[in-house]
Amino acid sequence: MLAILGDRSAPVPVDRLAALVAAEEGGRSVDAVGETGPADVVGEKRRRVRLTLVHSTLPALEDVGLVVRSGTGVAVVSGVLEIPTFDRLLSTPEPVLRAFANVRRRRALSVLTTRDSPVDPRTLAAEIADSDADTDAVLTTLVHVHLPCLADTGLIEYDRGRVAAREVPIDPEPLAADLRLAV
Repeated sequence: MLAILGDRSAPVPVDRLAALVAAEEGGRSVDAVGETGPADVVGEKRRRVRLTLVHSTLPALEDVGLVVRSGTGVAVVSGVLEIPTFDRLLSTPEPVLRAFANVRRRRALSVLTTRDSPVDPRTLAAEIADSDADTDAVLTTLVHVHLPCLADTGLIEYDRGRVAAREVPIDPEPLAADLRLAV
């Protein structure tokens, strides 16, 4: 959404923004969406995207000063997209951003990037658990949810019970702190 808004000099009406975001999510080029949007982007997906924009995304981005809403639409705050963090953010593949969206995955990546050698999942779980009693629950979600997600995005190597970080395109913790958002 920020990249779409950054490509425009005038505010974008929320309905139009929803159509553009829905088209992008659907794998269509934003340039292929006409002023009113194609018929297949007008349906349920566009309504879902609009609801998310109005009730979640736009208020969160407004709160941190990234966008402004007016009667004519939504615009990116001047100069925001020139910040290096946003260059890295906008060039980061969507699956990686989705992987960074979860705090437990960000913690796991932070721990793994400080290690020189692979670690077993139980040790990793113990390092990122909030308490000793939480270690088993963390281990379960790591093994069944978070480590496979991170491996699928290519952020870690996860093989035979050993976990190691690969080169991460952006550090997840400072990004989350800079944006004050769950990416």
